[in-house]
Amino acid sequence: MSFCDSFLGKLRNLETLDIDIHFQGYHLLLPESYGPQWGRLADVLATPGAFTQLKHVGVSVSIRMIDRPPYDKDWPTAEQKRDAEQLDHNLKTLVYPAQFGRLHDLNIAGRRLDFSFTTNITTGGPILV
Repeated sequence: MSFCDSFLGKLRNLETLDIDIHFQGYHLLLPESYGPQWGRLADVLATPGAFTQLKHVGVSVSIRMIDRPPYDKDWPTAEQKRDAEQLDHNLKTLVYPAQFGRLHDLNIAGRRLDFSFTTNITTGGPILV
C-alpha cells in the first residue's frame, strides 16, 4: 500500500494539494525511477467521487546542485550541470505528461481541476539535512 492509497485517500475534503519534491546532490536515477509509480497520484485523485472538493493540484520539483568539499571555485562542474539538466529533462518528458498529463483534463464535481507541474534547477552550499 502506498502513500497515495493509505493517507491521501482519507483526505476526502481536500481542496488544494501542493507537493514539493527536492532532489539534492546525486541526480543520476535509474530508468525505472521514471515509471508508473509517479502516476499513482493521478490514479487516486481521479477516483470517481473521491475528492469532490479538490480544485488545485501542484507538483513542484527542485533539483539542487550542491557544493562538496573540497570547495571548488569551478562549481558547479560541467558534469553536475549535465546531470541536473538530464534529470530535469527526464522529469519533463518521462514523468510529465506521461504520468500526470491526465490531471489536466480531470473534471471534479463538474469543474476542471487546476493542475501545475514545474521543475527548477538551483545551486546551493553544503547538503541540507
